[in-house]
Amino acid sequence: MDALILSALSSAADRGSEALRAIQTTLGTRGHDVETIDVVAADVGPCRGCGNCGLHTPGRCTQNDDMQTILPRVVRTDLLVLASPVRFGSHCYPMKLVIERFMPLNGPVFVIRDGEMHHRPRYPRRPALLGVGLLDTGGPAGDGDAYRALIDRHAVNLASAAHASIVISPDKRASVAVELLVRALETVEPAVAERTSLRDRR
Repeated sequence: MDALILSALSSAADRGSEALRAIQTTLGTRGHDVETIDVVAADVGPCRGCGNCGLHTPGRCTQNDDMQTILPRVVRTDLLVLASPVRFGSHCYPMKLVIERFMPLNGPVFVIRDGEMHHRPRYPRRPALLGVGLLDTGGPAGDGDAYRALIDRHAVNLASAAHASIVISPDKRASVAVELLVRALETVEPAVAERTSLRDRR
């Protein structure tokens, strides 16, 4: 099973490094083939909202930066992990930049899904989604709930077959964080296994 971690945890110093190692080790132990991309170090500009990726260069952003490498990996992966420090209930800025550049994954046609209007996914197989948010001590109350709700909305926008999220607060020991991660993976892995099976039959 292929897993891609888009990580902004390098912006959280030692605690971020510890959390990333826990994610990588847990995924590897559970049989996932893991690749990590540090979005903080990546060269990613903001979305220009030009619409070229929908109409003029279908599925391809006209900006020549690291998203040209990241987007094909997102399309191919079975499990997409978004790992970021939580800032005011959301991702930190480098992760936001990357997610806003996900537009080439969508077609220019809108569909109604669960009573809401969304872009139609460009590719038939979409990865399962796991959000891992790292809380700090100075964030507002409710940041964890807001982050989980954000991952729920990302899953809708990505048309993910399954999704889960965890929030790691400063008072959680590493063993507790791993336990939360395992529970979240147990939620999404059936969809990951199904996607892997479909891919292998092609």
